[in-house]
Amino acid sequence: MRHAGSKALRTADSLIGTDKDIYALVEKIWRKKEMPRMFQACGTKNFTWDINEKMRDFFYAKNMDLTWEQETGIHCRGFWSIYIEKSAWQLILSIANLCRSHKFESQGRI
Repeated sequence: MRHAGSKALRTADSLIGTDKDIYALVEKIWRKKEMPRMFQACGTKNFTWDINEKMRDFFYAKNMDLTWEQETGIHCRGFWSIYIEKSAWQLILSIANLCRSHKFESQGRI
C-alpha cells in the first residue's frame, strides 16, 4: 500500500508509476544500480509516520544507503529545521568525498 490513506496526499494515487512516484523512481534507478545515498527523518508523532515507515522499509529492502532518523516529534517546521540541516550536512560530506575521490582518481592515485 502506498500513501493513499493520507489526507495531505489524497490525490497522490494519480501519480503512481509516474516520475513523481518515489517507489517507481527507486525501482527504475535500482535496476540500473545507480542508487544515491538517502536521508529520511520522521517524528514518531507525525501523521505521516506509517507512510515513512513503509518507505524506510522499502529503501532497506532495496539495500539503499539510507540514513534513517526518528525521534518524538510532529509534522512541523521545528522538526524539519533540525533534520534539513542534518541532511544538508550529509549532502555536503558526500559531495566532498566524491570530489576527493575524483581528484585522486584523476591524478592516478586510485
